[in-house]
Order: sequence, then structure tokens, then C-alpha cells
Amino acid sequence: MKDAWTPHHDGAVGDLWTGPAGAARLEVAEPVAVARALAWAAERALAVRVVRGVRPPAPRTLQIDVGALAGLVALDEISRVAHLRGGTTWAEAEALVASRGLTLGPVPGCVAETPIMASFAAGERRRPSPAFGHLTDGVLALRAALPKGLLTRSAVAPRRATGPDLARCVVGTGATLGLAVDVHLQVWDRPESRVAAAVRFPGWDAAHDGAVVALRQGLRPAWWCARRRGREVELLAELWGDAGDADAVGRFVDATGGREAPAADAQAWIDARADAADTRWSAQVAAPRGGLAAAARARRGIEAWDLRPAGATLYAPRSGDAADPPDAWAALADRLAEHLRGEDV
Repeated sequence: MKDAWTPHHDGAVGDLWTGPAGAARLEVAEPVAVARALAWAAERALAVRVVRGVRPPAPRTLQIDVGALAGLVALDEISRVAHLRGGTTWAEAEALVASRGLTLGPVPGCVAETPIMASFAAGERRRPSPAFGHLTDGVLALRAALPKGLLTRSAVAPRRATGPDLARCVVGTGATLGLAVDVHLQVWDRPESRVAAAVRFPGWDAAHDGAVVALRQGLRPAWWCARRRGREVELLAELWGDAGDADAVGRFVDATGGREAPAADAQAWIDARADAADTRWSAQVAAPRGGLAAAARARRGIEAWDLRPAGATLYAPRSGDAADPPDAWAALADRLAEHLRGEDV
């Protein structure tokens, strides 16, 4: 794969590699290098992709290799805050905090090897955990590299009383507005026990209703999903808690009102999601409460994640790492970025 790249030196960004059809690759080790790279790409109208390691060239795309911009900067065990470099993968981050008895929450295999910086750029929504939220929900502060060649940061605080937090505007906009080079993430105590639970229902909407009842009774699984099981729909969950809580599964089954199924069903799902590093799960449709069955009709291999009182989101697996189809928000972000680049700020 390295044969596809040709060494090159540029006065603005230093040593890099070029490939066919305007492809380029740059390794960065400092946050300011990311800002320079974004400015360099913007001047040449190149798309930007965050990677770890050597990847095949892509036409008119700058690959920013952030492997050297990784690691744990600091860990506040009292406030439960981990300060991490943006090039750290989620698996690396979890291993780093786990050594101190803490956790970021469950890390699905489909995002385990993704750099935190890339997940924030994508507005990652593939870990809808009732207990811990989505991957990007745990951000307390970040420092961003902007295409103008500047760095900006936000403070570690649960609320900002001074207006919008501009540094966080980079979340979910690709690399168009900038990239998060440092992040402060919320961490929690590692659970003493992890148990799997499976409950079956006659249909999608019944499973959704059971999940909502559990939420309203204060039960927050680490992660869960609903999926077809023959003529029924299974609600699968992993419950994290204290080692002495022997009745966690019983309370979950009673709260949902479904028929208890073998815990092995849920454990197999948990293991598969933890190992599915090569599978990209993409959102298909958001269904309102009472509309999950209609949304799931004629769709195969789907799972309902992000089960909440207002509705749920259906996901389907897709091999490879092709980007999700652009939506209205992405188009709006592109227009905003074009406007900002035209401003003298």
C-alpha cells in the first residue's frame, strides 16, 4: 500500500505523501499540525479524512494520520474526567481508563478502532446507551483545530453561562469546521458485575413499550436493542451494577412485562457487537412511539437502538467504511463552513 504514495515536501505543512488524482497523506503529532493541515486542505479544496495508519489513496482527499496524536494526558479520578488526545482510539481510551478502575461505558466493536477525533467529526451515534448516552455525549470540553490555522478550546464545565460554546461546533460537521484535537470525557466507576438479559414480545411496538416502562422505572441498561426472533421481537440488554445485585435480570424482566428468554441470546448479541470491528452500522429511519412495527416492515437484519419514550432508531449493518448519505444538516454545515471561510475572522 505504501507503494501508492510518493514522498513530497511542502513549505506549509512539511513532509507528506502524494498519490494519484490529487490524493495526499500527512502524519501529525501536535495539535497545531492539524490546524495547518486543515488550512492546507481548504486552500486546495480537498476533502479531509482522519485515519490511523496507511490507507489507500482517495481522489482529492487529504488523509490526516493521527496515530502520533494519541494518549492519556491526565485523569481526574475525583471529578471523573479523562483528558485524551484526539487521535486516541476508543479501544485505547477505554484500556487507559480501565487500568485506573474507570470506564467510558460500552465500546462497540464497530467504533473500537476509530480515533476519537473522527467520531466527533462524524457526530458518532452508534453507542446509544441508556446509562451512558452516545459516544459524543460524554464530552465535557474540547480543543479544536480550525481551517483558519487557529486552535480554540472550551472550558471543563457542565454548563456555559456565556452563550454558545463555539469549540463544540465542530462536532458532527466532518472536518469542515475543524477537528477536536483534545477532549475531556466523563468517566465512571467500572461495574462489579455485568449480566445479560433477554425478553421476548409479540411484536416491535410491544417491545418498545416494555423498554419505555423500564426506563420510567429507573432501569438504565449499559446498552440494549430490539430485533426480530422468529415471529417475536427480542429486547436484549446488558445490565451493569454491583456484584451483590443478584436480581437485576428479574427486575428488568418484570419491568418490561415480556417473557423471559435465555440470557445466552443477549450474551451472544453483546459478544457479536463487541467484536464487529469490520461492520459499519448505519441509521435507516427514526420511528415514533407506536410506529416501530411499521418502520421495520420489509427491512431485514435491522436492530432498533436508542429506544426512548418518544421513539427509536432502526439501524442496519453495512460492510466497509463508506460515509452515510448526506442529509439536510450536513448540507447546512457545508454552507456554513463556506460562509465562515469567506469571512475575515
